[in-house]
Amino acid sequence: MKRFPPTGFAENSHGIWTRRAVIAAGAGLAAMPAAAQMDNKPGVHPLWPMSGPPVLRGAVIAQRRRRQGVDGETFGGGGPVLPSYGASDFDALVRAGANLVVMSFPELWTVAKPWKPDPVMAVTLYRQIELAKAAGLNVIVALRSGPGRSDFVFHRDAAGTWFPANLIVDSIWTDAEAQAAWAEMCVDIAKGLSGRAEIAGLPPTTAYVDLRRLSPADVVERILAKLEVLGRGPAQGA
Repeated sequence: MKRFPPTGFAENSHGIWTRRAVIAAGAGLAAMPAAAQMDNKPGVHPLWPMSGPPVLRGAVIAQRRRRQGVDGETFGGGGPVLPSYGASDFDALVRAGANLVVMSFPELWTVAKPWKPDPVMAVTLYRQIELAKAAGLNVIVALRSGPGRSDFVFHRDAAGTWFPANLIVDSIWTDAEAQAAWAEMCVDIAKGLSGRAEIAGLPPTTAYVDLRRLSPADVVERILAKLEVLGRGPAQGA
């Protein structure tokens, strides 16, 4: 199966790298100046100083679950997720100046009913976290797929080419049961990561908006209402 052009990078008709190309190429390092001085006060996380901007330098690694019918047994490293990352990869990030890795991790719980934790994926995630910790990295865990949402939603434009279109599952936005299962998945991982000093964040899913049923004006109204709740709305009289 031909997955990429000879250069190793897949581009769409506009010359833009696809998500699959980025996944296959690995994560790029987004380095930021470390000019901010970290406070050395007890209880202050080194990434979030009490004064000055956050001191974040690192990479996002996006992965998806292996499907042998699509990927075979060795593509992307041979592990349950691809690409597969090992100790040398996280060590290389640190040598490049990183102090943080965001793991955009797939299918900690199953996509289809009955929704439940997947022990193979859990072992894989926690192993990656341990390797990142050993390298000296802080970790943010972001769940990219799970109940009602498969990894293939990120590859819609390629449906029917290197994977069958029926692998796209995206019912999470309208299926209340899937949403409830996703919430349970978030609670599950939060409990598992509780008390781990290397964990710098766990972005939660707080609501679902089906953009197919909203006008652009409705979307703007919702965003402004959310900002107002957070105390970041437009200034009075603006």
